[in-house]
Amino acid sequence: MKMMNEVDAAPSALPSEDVGRFTRAIRRYPVTASVVMPYALLILPSGIINGNPSLGFIIGVFFIALLTSLIIETFLAFVDSKAPERSSKQRDFGPHKVFITRLGIFLTFFGLTASLVTASLGVGTIDSVVGISTASSSAFVTVLTLLSGWDIVGTGLVVWSRANGALRSRTFYGIVLVALAMKLLHVIMLGITVQLWRYLICVFFLLIYFKLIKFRTIVVVMIIVLVAWPVFFQVRNEIRVDRGIAVSSQVDASDRLRYDLQIARADGIPPGIDIGQLDNPLEILRFGLIPRFLDSDRGEVSTGRLINQYLGGTATSAFTFLPVTTSYVLGDWYGTVGLYAWWSIFTFALLRNGRLASPYRVVLFAILLMGPLNWFTVHPDSAIGFLQDCVAALPIFVLMAFHMRRRGRAEPSTRQGKR
Repeated sequence: MKMMNEVDAAPSALPSEDVGRFTRAIRRYPVTASVVMPYALLILPSGIINGNPSLGFIIGVFFIALLTSLIIETFLAFVDSKAPERSSKQRDFGPHKVFITRLGIFLTFFGLTASLVTASLGVGTIDSVVGISTASSSAFVTVLTLLSGWDIVGTGLVVWSRANGALRSRTFYGIVLVALAMKLLHVIMLGITVQLWRYLICVFFLLIYFKLIKFRTIVVVMIIVLVAWPVFFQVRNEIRVDRGIAVSSQVDASDRLRYDLQIARADGIPPGIDIGQLDNPLEILRFGLIPRFLDSDRGEVSTGRLINQYLGGTATSAFTFLPVTTSYVLGDWYGTVGLYAWWSIFTFALLRNGRLASPYRVVLFAILLMGPLNWFTVHPDSAIGFLQDCVAALPIFVLMAFHMRRRGRAEPSTRQGKR
């Protein structure tokens, strides 16, 4: 595998005209983009074409999150542009590119392999979720489940490596395709497809943000996904039937893409309802930062199951109104404003329009895209997942810092020896 030798140009030399404006907008407004994309691609077109009677409600709630993130990100960018230039230099990660690249590749495939092993033991599978089977709860499985979060840590490092010219384009996309194939196998084992879509959204957002993909490639991938979706949907249903789980024959692949109908079910529900959701910040920190094997007495957090029960369903199934509308239903308009204002501020502080893209920050951004900024996750589950993935990333960050510090100490003596 060629890494530092004969590598392609870093992304600063990669942007093309068709992706330039699109990328600049996303780099300046990442949270706004994460809000707009699902509505622009999936929700609003479907609602308009099919004449959804709740379209006004859908757009109204959407605008709460949109205006919040847009105003906050615009204000922060303005303030930052007026601030005096900082004299402090960013750390040079050049001497560590090979180590970071190899570490990222290892973590990506280790985390995905761990996911496959835990799925084979019943963790997260559809039959264990509905109670047909029981997943293993051994200490080994608990630790392996935590380490499965390394896939997104590794993905962030691999993207950083490619963005800094440490990976050839062909090698990089080979890694991405193999990772997606392993994630596909994982969701087939689970019988639940959302994990694949979450990972796919995260990867493509990173590729766009760091100018690693052309606009026409994005269009081609979208067409492929739409064409393949009916087949994939049928395979998923057959897997569920084989495991003894009833599948509705009245819902086909196109119906499953009617996310506007999913949101419309919230129309008429008074905002700010209490369904027993977790809303205490200290409890969110508890679930997110303390591993389960150290806090085995705590219950499960599944906002989707609580919503499904509120709507008259069972506790073995989950239903949400997607992130924006779920935040509105459970927290009222001010809950939505507070949530998206917070993530806008956090994301801006993390990246500063892409200027502070160290490997640590890119990993945290990738975790954000898998959780709070994803199209299919809801608060507080997404916040808890973000914290859990940060805990999983912590030893990797320590390892990276230790390696860089040791390498930094060794370099002066090496240079003196060469004299």
